[in-house]
Amino acid sequence: MVDMELTAAATAFLNEEAALLDDHLLDGWLGLLCNDVRYVMPSTAIMPAEAADARERRNALRWGSFGDDDRDMHFWLYDEDYSSLNMRVRRLDTGMAHAELPESMTNHVVSNVIAGQDPLDSELIRVRSKFMVHVVRHENNENTFVGSRWDKLRRTDDGLRLAWRYIELAHPVLPRTISIFF
Repeated sequence: MVDMELTAAATAFLNEEAALLDDHLLDGWLGLLCNDVRYVMPSTAIMPAEAADARERRNALRWGSFGDDDRDMHFWLYDEDYSSLNMRVRRLDTGMAHAELPESMTNHVVSNVIAGQDPLDSELIRVRSKFMVHVVRHENNENTFVGSRWDKLRRTDDGLRLAWRYIELAHPVLPRTISIFF
């Protein structure tokens, strides 16, 4: 799966995305998304050792291949499309998103990026990465989130755009609210 040229392009994209999120330039971040984007994050559960078929199903789910039965087996913290992501950004613009008053200070760190051609669609690049997001709210409330992402980036005339993101946090216990983007 690893292609060094695609990995370099994906890393540049993810670094640009992180800078936009940390600088609260959310309209610029929305500009990096495809109109048909899916942005999903299931709740995290600590599972016993999985059988090979369960690992294969989970890997398919991470890359966006799943049936209704797989989808119904999870509680989704995020299950969003472009419209709902845009609505969240617009709500932040109103000053009425109380979880973000004042807005959180964030630092996104992306690492372990590997990318390769999607075997099913020549327009897509599959990207795996690890992330850490440090969040400070109200000057005295800090959280650090770590996890993995499975992204699909689409080649467009305007450059790479995010078409799919599956976020897997390494935290079974979460704070009361999560209002940031990963």
